[in-house]
Amino acid sequence: MKKIFNKLSIIILLIFGIFLVSGCEENGDNPPNNGGNHQKEEIILPTATKQVTTDETIYVIYGQNNEVETIKSAHHFNNAGFFKYELFGNFLQSGHLNITDGQAKVEIKDGKALIPSLKTHDDFFYTLNLNPSHYKSKLPFIFESTYKLNDNKTKLSNLQNATGNVIISYKFTSNPETHVYYKTNYAAQVQVPIDISTATVVDNGGAMASVLVGTTNTLAYMVMPGETKEIIIKLEVKNFKYNGLQAVYQPLDQISQIGSMLDFNDLGLDKLSTLPGGIDQIVAGVNEMNTNVNSLFVGMSDNLETIKTQFSDPQIGLLVNTLLTFNFNSFKNDATYNDGFLEKKQELVSIITPLEALLAQLQTKFNEQTALVTDFNNKYETYSAITNDYELKYLYFLSSIDKLNALKTKVQVLNTVDFTDINAVIENKDLIISNLTEVELLLNEIKEIYTNTINAMYFYPNAFEPIANDMVNLVLKAAEVFGLFVPIKASFEALSAKIGEGIAGNWFNPLTLQGIGMLKGMLDHEDPTGEQPGIIQALGMVVEGTAGMAEQIEGLQSLINMYAFDPEIQMRQIDALYLGFVQINHGLLLKAEGQEASFYDGIYQLASMKDFVALIPTPLNIDLPSFLSDDNESPLSLQFIVTEK
Repeated sequence: MKKIFNKLSIIILLIFGIFLVSGCEENGDNPPNNGGNHQKEEIILPTATKQVTTDETIYVIYGQNNEVETIKSAHHFNNAGFFKYELFGNFLQSGHLNITDGQAKVEIKDGKALIPSLKTHDDFFYTLNLNPSHYKSKLPFIFESTYKLNDNKTKLSNLQNATGNVIISYKFTSNPETHVYYKTNYAAQVQVPIDISTATVVDNGGAMASVLVGTTNTLAYMVMPGETKEIIIKLEVKNFKYNGLQAVYQPLDQISQIGSMLDFNDLGLDKLSTLPGGIDQIVAGVNEMNTNVNSLFVGMSDNLETIKTQFSDPQIGLLVNTLLTFNFNSFKNDATYNDGFLEKKQELVSIITPLEALLAQLQTKFNEQTALVTDFNNKYETYSAITNDYELKYLYFLSSIDKLNALKTKVQVLNTVDFTDINAVIENKDLIISNLTEVELLLNEIKEIYTNTINAMYFYPNAFEPIANDMVNLVLKAAEVFGLFVPIKASFEALSAKIGEGIAGNWFNPLTLQGIGMLKGMLDHEDPTGEQPGIIQALGMVVEGTAGMAEQIEGLQSLINMYAFDPEIQMRQIDALYLGFVQINHGLLLKAEGQEASFYDGIYQLASMKDFVALIPTPLNIDLPSFLSDDNESPLSLQFIVTEK
């Protein structure tokens, strides 16, 4: 069989190459002689005819209205001699090509094609143009295509550069008029290439496989012998590029005594029913891990952004600078007070002295915070890139949950088939193959996720440690700064009250009274909008805005604690986190005590069964008939290649 397919591939390459050459197809016409006045050599044609067994490849092209426009047959055989090889069929008068001896025309006569071979050839190739009206009803499947753009029926050609919602419907109906051999043995392998740069697949119509190469996502389908199947694909497109499907009708591989070769218990199918429960345990383990460590990855970039904006607010700096401009020396001057009220000076000084000390501390700590903020902002882009990268890697790890649940669903479908009954397997062949194909794809994706996660997370502890330290140092310093605002606000409130008492009690010299009144106004002013607050209102807004800082510090401190050695587990907690990723993967990769195979190996063993199921034959004790005519010899091989235009 391998030799047959090698020959077929040679034929296909040759035929496609020939079809690209213009001017050489009309009954083998010779191209013009560009040599001037040289006369053509006279061709000596053979007179003896001979039948021969060939490979047959039938090329079928459908037009816009589901009508067969062109049917051509490509043929190949070995060891040609000086004969006219004859082939029975219903042919058009033109469009034939003698590929090997191109100067000798193909003759159509009395329901036969006569193809001259002018000498001995190891390989002989030719193509024949068949009568579509005669052969279209004899194909293994009746093919119908329907296209809709934005719910309106249209033609394939109208979809080029289209934008909107597209529904592609391909229906393959087992042809009741085809030869019984084709009806029983020939399957349709359908490929639909979707350019994902111009289309998004909304519904792939139950594709058996989806293969992405470059920007082309090829959806693959199988229509089994004797089956009728409709493939409905839904797309969202923009400037759509699509040239139609390609379907290949060919026999399924026939393997004798396939049933005796399949030992379903050896494939582990007796344990198939226990797999969903095992998958549930894996999902539970991943979810438990996520509960404990999600905050280390998801949203960490947002935490960086919060810290950056929280402590880089220019309004805070403006408030601090305003506070530091206050000069209270006038309250320490005896001339500020009216006669008889000099003793009131001490009441004001007792408030001002600790307030000045608080403001001095504020200046020192705010300068330290500013230096930390500047350093943090300089590193922010680097830190943000690191946290974003690890968040994506962690979300990629969590995507395994959906993959595992999808795997569980596929296994549950397979559990509905009685694999001990070969007839039940044959009846559910399409369901088994499609689900096992998806099982293998899902398992490969899960394995890739966990392998990549282990490789990525190995560097996480070292990558994140300086970020965590800088975050904590900045927040702790900011906490010291904002912590001073509470006693400073209380001191300004006490000072305002005392100034009010002095103004009411006529304590102050009239020359200083205006300045003192302005100071009190700055302290007490309230703006309902909060846009131009007074000093005390502004301090209150800051204090209120930092109410959650203690919780923020607690969370960051617990992060730092993860880098400390934990004697209970004999390692740092951050290293135990990485070990958790490793343990999940090892639980799937390695065989546990008492088990016959690891989780991965067991699923791969199950998935491998699809190759055996696909080979289960439909017995038919007749020779392969020639598509062109029953009067021809049984071909070495026969396949149909169907395209649209």
